[in-house]
Amino acid sequence: MFMRIAVAGAGPGGLYSALLLRRALPDADVTVFEQGPADQTYGWGVVFSGRALDFLETRTAELYTDLLRELERWEELHIVHAGTSIAIDGSTFSAIARLTLLQTLQRHAREAGVTLKYSQPVESLDNLAGFDLVIVANGINSTHRTELATQLSPMRQQCTNRYAWYGTSQLFPALSLIFVTNKDGAFVAHTYRYSPSMSTFIVECDAATFARAGLEDMSAQACLRYCEEIFADALGGHSLRSNNSHWLRFPIISCERWVHNNVVFIGDACRSVHFSIGSGTRSALEDAMALADAVAQAPDDVRAALTAYENSRRQSAGRIDQLARQSLEWYEDFANKMHLKPAALAMDYMQRGNELDLARLALKAPRFMAAYAAEQAAS
Repeated sequence: MFMRIAVAGAGPGGLYSALLLRRALPDADVTVFEQGPADQTYGWGVVFSGRALDFLETRTAELYTDLLRELERWEELHIVHAGTSIAIDGSTFSAIARLTLLQTLQRHAREAGVTLKYSQPVESLDNLAGFDLVIVANGINSTHRTELATQLSPMRQQCTNRYAWYGTSQLFPALSLIFVTNKDGAFVAHTYRYSPSMSTFIVECDAATFARAGLEDMSAQACLRYCEEIFADALGGHSLRSNNSHWLRFPIISCERWVHNNVVFIGDACRSVHFSIGSGTRSALEDAMALADAVAQAPDDVRAALTAYENSRRQSAGRIDQLARQSLEWYEDFANKMHLKPAALAMDYMQRGNELDLARLALKAPRFMAAYAAEQAAS
């Protein structure tokens, strides 16, 4: 069946939805509009918890194979506190350069017959009135969510913590959470290697620490130097690098409705997933899969397909959304946990989602549990 499909936003969710729909509906005309150039992205790497890309193999085996070659993988999580590194075994993660992920998706989308239009912003959804289906996948700051605020009933809250997204040539052996304190307060770095030569280095602090440090009034370069100083031991002589890096407050986005007429919102455009659980990109890709399935099953009734998509996807995405909320709440309070000993802090972190009791942790991470028991016995 011939159908004209527009996608606003060329992030992972937008590109993957275009690719899947073009394959599911070979006669469809699928066009992706992106306001920025093809080789531009914010941030450094993308991390996935677990074997989070394995689900791509059955749907897009060639894409999965290409991405697999680029992944950095490890089987531990390291929590560094008070100068002590606690290794948590049984914690599988993988990461990839964000630009590599996007360029790989771009290539596969083009090969499938998707038209990609870069440096072409969609100023208003009215400009896409001639399309049968419109997918909004333009991220957490989507102007189209605001445009349809009356129909979607979006809600936005701001976390109080501040964070800045840097990169570094320091290569970390595993995904590492590095906690440090100084005269101003408490900081944590979320770090992971995403290529053979680079790592992501996100610095986060609570509002009180941010104010005492005077970071609000510092230049971007002064902020970078300040972070290099407090994380000097972890960086081991390597510098931090900026990519339009500035201090942000994470927005908690949700919408009562994801669909209006023939327009559907996916990924961060309709709900945000906190970066601390490594599932935001995966969630967007899973949105794309569920949406493509729903449209393929009812291509002659787009509104019915979108209603079916929203009803089913809200249920399946609910667990990840809840875990993300619990995780961000833990980070909002992390400064009050700095009195804990290293293994105790790691235990508190691992139980933040209320899913892992001591018995399950003993099976998942026996070496960590032994280290925790030894610390407790010595207290």
